[in-house]
Amino acid sequence: MQINSAKKNNYYLGLMSGTSADGLDLALVTFDENNKLEHHASYYQAYSEQTTDKITALYCADNNNPNNNEIVFYNGLNDLAEKIKFYKKNEKSRIKIAKNGKKKYFRLFNEQKITKHIIDISFGKKSNLL
Repeated sequence: MQINSAKKNNYYLGLMSGTSADGLDLALVTFDENNKLEHHASYYQAYSEQTTDKITALYCADNNNPNNNEIVFYNGLNDLAEKIKFYKKNEKSRIKIAKNGKKKYFRLFNEQKITKHIIDISFGKKSNLL
């Protein structure tokens, strides 16, 4: 892939691993002077089954733990509706869970770990994200 550097655009690399935790999606884009998005490249790197299991375990392990203060799970639409109502009225609890979840996420998946993982995979090296 050849990228025309005469445009003097800033390039942005977007990374995402969704809730399925099956892999990492990357996209290279630019924005022109009118904020029009131009897509240059995409890449998907599947996680190993072991890595997917480890990631999934991080957010599923405490599903039934009443002391869990990092994530909220629900069982069906009625349970979801009740939890939305509860946390809408309980701002302190909602904010505490959000802050704790964010701290845990950044502790486990900070920019250095993710960057090293991407570089290792790109060069065909074995990578252990977790």
